[in-house]
Amino acid sequence: MRWYNQREQGALDEISPHLHGVWLTFYAPTGSVFDSVAPDPVVGSRPDGTVTTVGDVQTGPRLAPLSWNDETVLLYGVPFGKPEPDTAEEWALVVTPPGN
Repeated sequence: MRWYNQREQGALDEISPHLHGVWLTFYAPTGSVFDSVAPDPVVGSRPDGTVTTVGDVQTGPRLAPLSWNDETVLLYGVPFGKPEPDTAEEWALVVTPPGN
């Protein structure tokens, strides 16, 4: 089996089979940018001319309670550098013992 990493819209980079570590995947509650907006504004229209409002989006089906958010790998024996704020690397600090 081969594993690949894809950054943004770039090419697939093969992950070395010699990589040893723990892959962390972070999930977040499924939500929408429309959840905090009043239900009345029109956000789109259909081919038949009917409109879609924020309320239509808010009450639409949610496929799952959680959705993929980010991921990172913690390599065995490799110390953490200083992570950028609000990144998977920063979030990973909560699953590692202090001083590692």
